Amino acid sequence: MCKKTWFLTTVLTLLLSVFTIGAQAADGAIAISGSAESYVYEAGVLTVNASDALTLSGESAHRIVIGAGVTANITFDGLTIESVADYQPAVTMEQGATLKLTIGSKGANITGGKGRAALEVPRGTHLGHPAGTRTGRVPRLPE
Repeated sequence: MCKKTWFLTTVLTLLLSVFTIGAQAADGAIAISGSAESYVYEAGVLTVNASDALTLSGESAHRIVIGAGVTANITFDGLTIESVADYQPAVTMEQGATLKLTIGSKGANITGGKGRAALEVPRGTHLGHPAGTRTGRVPRLPE
């Protein structure tokens, strides 16, 4: 993994991660502002399946998945996701997905489940940020 990709991944993880001790998030639904036709929200998983702009807020232990091949335009504005299931990321993308992520003025506190990142960018996916779009790559393990 090149230094720039590693740096950007590390910075995003640090910005979106919150370490909590003994705290539990409200198990409420994520509040969504935008077209109801662009997502499905079932069984604690918000799946975005269209490129319509969405703004997410509230406190929840639910997960966000960007559907395969979708270019999602999402703003986290006052969104807190904590205590998702162990070994589950709070936000992830399926093959070929792109996430254009904006953090609103109210900020975001996102924590992945035990042993996982808050925001995962798997191989074959893209994360948009002000400097452009980065491609998800599998990091090499130290030898």
